[in-house]
Amino acid sequence: MSSPCVTGVSYPLAADWDRDGAYTGTGEDVTDQVPYAEPVTVSWGRDQKRDLSPVAPGKLTFSLLNTDGRYSPENPSPPLSGAVRVGRMVRWQADNHGVITTLFEGPIDSLTVQAERTEARVDFEALDGFEQRNNANLSTRVYATIRTGEAIAVILDAIAWPADKRDLDYGSTVIPYWWAEDVTAPDAVAQLVASEGPPAMFFVANGVATFRDRHHRLTRARSTDVQATYCVTGIGMDCDPVASPCPTGSFGYSRPFGYEHGMRDITNVAAFTVSRRARGEAPTEVFSDDLIRAIDDGETAVIKAASTSDPFVDAITPVAGTDFTVLSGSVTVALTRTSGQSATILVTATGGPARISGMHLRATVLAEANTHRAEAIDVASRDEFGEQRWPNDAPWAQDPYTAQALADVIVGRGAQPRPILSLRVVAGDDATLTEVLSRAVSDRLHVRNDEHYFDDDVHVEFIAHTATRAGSNRPLHITTLGVEKAADPPPAIPFIFDEVGHGFDDGYFDGNGMSNPETLFIFDEVGHGFDDGKFAL
Repeated sequence: MSSPCVTGVSYPLAADWDRDGAYTGTGEDVTDQVPYAEPVTVSWGRDQKRDLSPVAPGKLTFSLLNTDGRYSPENPSPPLSGAVRVGRMVRWQADNHGVITTLFEGPIDSLTVQAERTEARVDFEALDGFEQRNNANLSTRVYATIRTGEAIAVILDAIAWPADKRDLDYGSTVIPYWWAEDVTAPDAVAQLVASEGPPAMFFVANGVATFRDRHHRLTRARSTDVQATYCVTGIGMDCDPVASPCPTGSFGYSRPFGYEHGMRDITNVAAFTVSRRARGEAPTEVFSDDLIRAIDDGETAVIKAASTSDPFVDAITPVAGTDFTVLSGSVTVALTRTSGQSATILVTATGGPARISGMHLRATVLAEANTHRAEAIDVASRDEFGEQRWPNDAPWAQDPYTAQALADVIVGRGAQPRPILSLRVVAGDDATLTEVLSRAVSDRLHVRNDEHYFDDDVHVEFIAHTATRAGSNRPLHITTLGVEKAADPPPAIPFIFDEVGHGFDDGYFDGNGMSNPETLFIFDEVGHGFDDGKFAL
């Protein structure tokens, strides 16, 4: 019987205790401090393994031996001298015969000291960093005609996320006016992803902030083409495998095999109201107060001017005698920005102390011009399963056509249940380890399970890796892939100009909210352009 453990592979685990970003300081390589037979586990992806579900933060869990108390946070002695603290970055990698894969990089979110002598360890949990470090509220200017992915880039800039740690699609939803005010970065991103529509997602994997738009599974080869086949055959009544061997080159998975269906996986009604905004015809007052302010010579009074509800553009720098009164001395006035839902007015005393009375800010308001309700219903699904409503909104899908397309896509993907599978893969050889380490969320795989009559394509929604030091310190690597059956393509009669049976009175512009990646119209792509691609949602 072959061993399930792999050879020639190591899993370096490091903590940046001194915060220099190098992981090379004293005591920062903690690989050998992981207790024997204790797993190190990382996971990322959707929290319910389905393409209509939100994405959970990436998480790493591990334990370190603490027999000498070095990982006790209050320990003032070398080598760590109290450097073991939450917020310190940790990195876990797989070194597969010299090929390095970073499985996780992010800050420690919590640590638990096991105080009993028989335990003598510290348990750590680290998150991907996006959720943890971004509790401060955002305040941005107004951006006109911006895509969802571009807006996410603005958010990442605001929280100083490294530019080389991003992989962002542009996004398919175009927002006429976007801004963020008094909202955290995770909440702002969640609003944008909801307005992009499924299967769009934002997640952090291997330290890289990643955004995929709602069309990525129609255009990216990793999502349209099967990347690998995973197969397990059933067991006959005489305990011999049934006569249906797995194809050559496929990868095996083992028990337990998860196979779920549920009402929670069905959405047959999606309805939400969106608002369109329009520029006002003339500047109007968006902020005012009647305070008297005394400003020392050379000092600056900082005035936060906030609008009550509507954003504004083209703010006018306040003018003495019109927007405020100079009671004594002289001042200069500046604005930090001219659009948003708030702005900061800087009033500086020059040539001596100054006193001013009141402050007003004029700008052009972006007021709600009209509202539109988008709604999609799959009557057959509702009749069979009862009404299962989409619980979310799409606040930035301000264009009514975009909003309706999102409603159609949501119901098109969710009206019928699709199996959710959980594959447990033991990497007992180099080929399997290389395969599982290459997997990413949204990859298309083919899964076969003869015992349960499943033989179909799936998309990866969730990934977890666990490595445990086993016999002779050889690691046991187990990967769990949470996958969902790929959505069925729409009926094959889209509207096609100049083709009999697909034109007016025959073809139609949508396939129940779904698009076929093989026939989708895409500009500047061979085989999908004019005379080749077909119009659909």
